[in-house]
Parts: sequence; C-alpha cells; structure tokens
Amino acid sequence: MKVIILASQKGGVGKTTTTANIGASLASGGARVGMIDLELQGQLGVSLGAFARKPHDIGSALIDYIDAVDAEDLGGMAPLSSRLIDRSVLLKGFDNPGKLSVIGSVMNVTDRARTEVAKRGWEAISSLRELLMTVQDEFDFILVDTPPSADALSSVALAAGDYVIAVCNPRLATADGARVVRNNVAKVPERTEGKCQPIFLGTVINEAQPPSKRTDEADAVDDFLLKHELAPFVKEIRTSPQISASYGISRPIVIDEPSYAASGWYEDLTFEIIARMKGLAS
Repeated sequence: MKVIILASQKGGVGKTTTTANIGASLASGGARVGMIDLELQGQLGVSLGAFARKPHDIGSALIDYIDAVDAEDLGGMAPLSSRLIDRSVLLKGFDNPGKLSVIGSVMNVTDRARTEVAKRGWEAISSLRELLMTVQDEFDFILVDTPPSADALSSVALAAGDYVIAVCNPRLATADGARVVRNNVAKVPERTEGKCQPIFLGTVINEAQPPSKRTDEADAVDDFLLKHELAPFVKEIRTSPQISASYGISRPIVIDEPSYAASGWYEDLTFEIIARMKGLAS
C-alpha cells in the first residue's frame, strides 16, 4: 500500500477536486483505493457522496487512537476499517473496477483532533501513519486531502505519507506554497526520529490555461517551480466547468464523464504520478 498526500498552503487551489479525481482514476482502473478527508470542511467526502457522521469520521479515529495510546489500550479502540464508507458503487459501469472507500470529516470533531495533536506536539505526529498501517492489506493506495495551512493536522498528514504532492495554481503566491510544502516534508524524518520518511513527489498545476491564453505570471510560475526544484508534473489540469459541476453531483468527473477531455487530464496525471513513484522506487 502507498499513501499519497495532497497538500497546499493556500486554500482554493483545487486540492480536494484533484485528490478525488486521482483516487477515482486509480479505482476505476482496478486499484483498491481509500481516501481520507482531513479537511475541516469535509469536502472530499461530499465530492464522493459520503457524508460523515461521528464516530465514523477521521477526527474520531485520531482522538480514539491518541486516547488509546495514552491508556496503553490500542486493542480496545474501534478499528479504522469500521469507519470506512464504501463508495465502490460509483465505479459501476467500468470494466474490472477496483474498490473506492472514504473516511470523511466532521468539522467540530476534526478541529478537536487538531487540538489534541497540538497538545502532544511531535510525539503525536505519526498518529495517522500508524492508523493507516492497520488497513495496509486492504488497499493499494490511500490518498489524504489535507488542510491548506501549516497546522498540527497538516503535520500529521505529511508524516503519514509515502509520497507528498503539492497543488498550486498558475499564480506565484500558490507556487511559493508548494515550496513551503516541500520544505515541511523535508523536516518530517528528523521530527519523527526517522519513524516517518515521506518523499516529495512533485507539484501539480491546477486551473491552468490553454497555451493561447497563458499569462506572463503562468510562465513565471513555471520558472519558479523549476528554479526551486519543485518537480512540476508535465500534465496540468485546466479550468473546466465540467470539473466544477461534477462536485455538485458528488461524482468525480473521471467517473461521471470518463470520455470528457477533463477526465483525460486526470487520467494522464495519474499515469504520470504512478510512473514517477515507480521511478523513485527502482
């Protein structure tokens, strides 16, 4: 099982939609995919038609895990697998689909989990990683959508990953956020005493414009990403009304309209991500 973290330092860059469509692309192609919604707003779960309720949410899972560690009673907590919402029904119609499950977020519970993690500092940073390892035989990939900030939950998310992908727009402020993500990833091994060792995989540019409409700022973003070795993916995701509309019906575009050009962008990006992971592993 490989854990892929999608991260940004700015909100509104399309990180949640990117997470949902990469995960859906993997699952429609036959992979067993789990998704974790670590955002307070719970938008990843909504985008997949999974509306979290306590205690079947990621905040409750983190709090229960922290409490169980404190009480030295890990065997007494509900397993992470019991909190998963199966959304494999979305894959109906694909040839040889895999599995698609999600653990959603309940705002006040996830916020409480953030507080509990912050209280304990770096000793709690590996909590999500350790939780995810309890379901490693059930999935090929787990994708985690993260808060757009450098808070305690973001630290927990980065530490949980095998690979971290930054998401930005063709705007310099968001590109600098990718640099912050990469730098935070580099600090994780030291802060967890080597327990967690995520790898920064690269940067996805979302809401890109076609060549005929490229701006000077978009060119500057390309230069910035290359200068700071932020490994931009070749495949960019362009602005598309179909992508936005798919969120409203809780069906990622790659599932709702697999023949659309926008679906092809996500499919190509997913192939590029897998190829890059394999290249690093070889």
